Amino acid sequence: MENLTVNYGAVRALTQIGVTVEQGECVALIGPNGAGKSTLLLTVAGVVPPREGRILADGGDLASFGPEQRLGKGISLVPETRDIFKKLTVHENLLIGASLRNDHAEITEDADRMYTLFPRLAERRQHTGGFLSGGEQQMLAIGRALMARPQLLMLDEPSLGLAPVVTDAVYEAIAGLKRSGVTILLVEQNAERAFGVCDRAYIMNAGRVVQEGLPAELARQGSVEAVMFGHDRHGHSSAVAPDPDELETNQ
Repeated sequence: MENLTVNYGAVRALTQIGVTVEQGECVALIGPNGAGKSTLLLTVAGVVPPREGRILADGGDLASFGPEQRLGKGISLVPETRDIFKKLTVHENLLIGASLRNDHAEITEDADRMYTLFPRLAERRQHTGGFLSGGEQQMLAIGRALMARPQLLMLDEPSLGLAPVVTDAVYEAIAGLKRSGVTILLVEQNAERAFGVCDRAYIMNAGRVVQEGLPAELARQGSVEAVMFGHDRHGHSSAVAPDPDELETNQ
């Protein structure tokens, strides 16, 4: 993502975002509510159009590609709302994730892999999505996205609303995906969880990237506390003066 700027009407949601995810990396986006993290994922997925900037994949600009075409290019999003098909079975939901593929034998093999990755789904293969728990729906949403064989898997708040034991299971799966070479862009408010699996992290606030670095270094500096709570680990204020460019959004 290069100089990515997004507006919702007169409201500036993202300002000149620059984020890079290399093949095989797990990169985290950390920040408070309203920082623009979900908007960034939706923009990469083609759901929200940017006002300025470029989104490059394998050197090509995705500007002319719609959401379905971006899925075909290997970009899969697991939204915060999960958006599974609640009247369809677990297995039918997985097959929908492979709707752009026609290699039927390999689709069956990939579905079996999802059941290995998430044994709870195997137990509920013929259950409709609406009868699944929140954690099971999250597993199904991830599995469905993986059925597209993505080059980039984007996960928006995968631990949101889940019990700790279920969050453990979801993050064990994410760590396994990383080990298998899946490229991941992870949005998460729980920095400790994200830092446990990711190679690098970007900290966002008010629609901007305010810091980038290795998880261990960001944790040592207290960077997350500074953004999330407005002070560093020593209690010093981290308030930032408004950017004059933001005045443009009101004109």
